[in-house]
Amino acid sequence: MTPALPASVEFQIQEWLPAAPENQSLAHDIQMLGEVLHAVVLQGAGVSFIVPFSHDDARAFWAGKVLPGVRAGTRRVLVALRDERIIGTVQVDFALPPNQQPFGRTMMALPGGLFTAQKVPLGMLVNAVYGFMPERMIGAPKWLDSQLFDIEGRGTWKERPTNDVIRQIIQQVLVERFRLKVHTEQRPTALSSSEWEAPAWKPS
Repeated sequence: MTPALPASVEFQIQEWLPAAPENQSLAHDIQMLGEVLHAVVLQGAGVSFIVPFSHDDARAFWAGKVLPGVRAGTRRVLVALRDERIIGTVQVDFALPPNQQPFGRTMMALPGGLFTAQKVPLGMLVNAVYGFMPERMIGAPKWLDSQLFDIEGRGTWKERPTNDVIRQIIQQVLVERFRLKVHTEQRPTALSSSEWEAPAWKPS
């Protein structure tokens, strides 16, 4: 870790400099970073992830995606610490290509009946509801992962809905607004077939 801010502040900001793989502190850092990511996703913060999202998923993101970039010098991470525990993070990725889409993908089901998604590909929504990626579907259009959409809808829930209800909300969006039809088939390799109509919505 780099030198921290004075202890008089409520929390400290440090650059995350991970220890060697054999050092137990690395596993402890990954555990804390995963807990932070898991918590914010389940509370509706989106940050490019959608529920269902497990603790294992969160730890795998840090260990498999972020850690190699930090070691290679293509990514830097700042962490907020309180009582020696990581409570927040900020990342800068220097490896993004010049034509990379700007960051800002979010998806949230908020108390009061508001569902909002910004800059999301439909492939992400399909995976959230049915649990399979577009490459495992027959008839999936090429734009499924390339075009980004802004979606907003209203429901009747008062408190933040459960994960099962969120999946039902996303499924309803896919059916009503993108006219998705899905059925499963028995094949040598388990695939799912889908039928799509070109969306009337414009990409974001």
